[in-house]
Amino acid sequence: MTKTITLRLQENKYQRFKQLAECDNRSISNFIENAALRFIEEEEYLDDFENDEILSNKELMGSIQRGYEESIEGKGKLIEL
Repeated sequence: MTKTITLRLQENKYQRFKQLAECDNRSISNFIENAALRFIEEEEYLDDFENDEILSNKELMGSIQRGYEESIEGKGKLIEL
């Protein structure tokens, strides 16, 4: 089920969204929804460069593996922020 939200924008920002949406042949709400989803995907996931950098760091990978094994064994505490 879709939900409706209200978004307040200054006139110049509204006009910019409207212009970009028209160029992309979308409604303003669809443009904003897709732009927000793209932003979340970019911020939430590693890109290939970051992933390769992590996997090539043997010290970091060893630490992650030890932490994983200790969590399976029930060692340590989970600290929630």
